[in-house]
Amino acid sequence: MENIRTQLSLLITLANSDGEFHERERQVIERVARSGDISQEELELLIKQPDPIEGLDKMPYDDRFDYLYNVILLMKADSVIQDSELLFCQKIANSLGFQLAAFMELYPHVHINMKSPEELRMMRKKLQDYHVV
Repeated sequence: MENIRTQLSLLITLANSDGEFHERERQVIERVARSGDISQEELELLIKQPDPIEGLDKMPYDDRFDYLYNVILLMKADSVIQDSELLFCQKIANSLGFQLAAFMELYPHVHINMKSPEELRMMRKKLQDYHVV
């Protein structure tokens, strides 16, 4: 559960990075919270005060990929990509141990409509070549 709280805190920080917490961004965050069995009450508390973002370099590769995927998904959710969001995502990719090329490789494949499990597996495998940690 701590891992999902960290991911949600990361997404909330990104959603707030452009000064506007858009409804589509909130929907992505709520979907991640539901998948991690986080109650609406706990999510609201996190939205008001996100946890510190720590330990990204200690997570298993699959979790790192999920974080990067969800960060890009959230950035694209409101169809407006601010420079501050882009820089934040690149910084997070680096913190997760991914080269910039991984971010650039994954970016065009992330859409608000969920990918099939097979597409996600293929992307997850492909990005391992760009993972440096």
